[in-house]
Amino acid sequence: GVKAADTSAFAGNNPLLKLFQQAGNGLVVSTRDTAIMRQYLNMDVVRRAFTEAGLSDARFAFGIPGREPSGKQLNVVPLYVLKTANADKAPMEGDVITTAAQTYDQMGGRPTVTMDIGPAGNAKWGRLTETSFKEQRPIAIALDDIIYSAPVANDKITGGRTEISGDFTLEEAQDLANILKAGKLPAPAKIVQEQVVGPTLGADAIQGGILSFVISFVVIFLLMLVYYNTSGWVANIALILNLLFTIGVLTGLGATLTAPGIAGLVLTIGMAVDTNVIIYERIKDELRKGKTYVQAINEGYKRSLPPVLDGHITTLLTAIILFSFGLGPVKGFATTQIIGLLLSLFCGILVSRWVTEWFTSKKRHLEY
Repeated sequence: GVKAADTSAFAGNNPLLKLFQQAGNGLVVSTRDTAIMRQYLNMDVVRRAFTEAGLSDARFAFGIPGREPSGKQLNVVPLYVLKTANADKAPMEGDVITTAAQTYDQMGGRPTVTMDIGPAGNAKWGRLTETSFKEQRPIAIALDDIIYSAPVANDKITGGRTEISGDFTLEEAQDLANILKAGKLPAPAKIVQEQVVGPTLGADAIQGGILSFVISFVVIFLLMLVYYNTSGWVANIALILNLLFTIGVLTGLGATLTAPGIAGLVLTIGMAVDTNVIIYERIKDELRKGKTYVQAINEGYKRSLPPVLDGHITTLLTAIILFSFGLGPVKGFATTQIIGLLLSLFCGILVSRWVTEWFTSKKRHLEY
């Protein structure tokens, strides 16, 4: 890691030092400042300063956020300076690791990680751990340029079996074991493109999505009242409940409502209203055939069920495919769509039918 120094005397005139925070014997950076920190560290003037200090082979990498004693994740990450000896590859690659697993310390019962080094890497691992022990220099365990742990060896290790101990939680120890196992896989990752989206752009996208959601909701709400008279209130009640249930389920799942998620909600509004439109048009057909009000409602809901199910099932299959193979925003859109479609069936068929029957029991006929 970076050795900490008293930067307070220089931070006023140095924008780079303003981003550092002192933590123990190292320096940490706020998670929101990692992108601009990377830009500063890649500047020619900064690289020249490290070259003059004898660190021309230095590379910079961020670690993972630490945790408070209560278990809450911190919003800062450590910054490491890696000595690479001007080599493209690390002194040891993950392909020499045969096994890695989360275990427990035999003395204190604390979570630890054990790993076995194959014969091809024993000699190299012995040299690395010997240097680490003598110079008290950490050995960085990295994957995709992220430092997951940087332990210091207690002695030279020659047998291949290594135990990594520290102030791990059970989850952190399991994650580190998985990282070590993932290092065996021949799947190098390269950054093809890097883009930093500022909070203003993200806020504008969310604001635009919310505005489109509100406009579509108001327009459909009014159209249902104008076209279907009093029965439009039943459709609007089902629509409101559908949206409330959808947002409630997303909140219960801990999901964050992004712009694609809002787009899924807008589509849910259309699907929810489409259900009621099919039902109401069927009821109007039955009334034109001369059937009584109660008969028309019963036949309308009965005959509209197959087309409603067909439409929802085909759309649901598409949403499931998007969820299975999509990533990021696509998966967020598919999640909202799946929940909205299932609740649309519930509210459009069951809830609207229950409200309609309640009006019928009160001898109040809705107009279609």
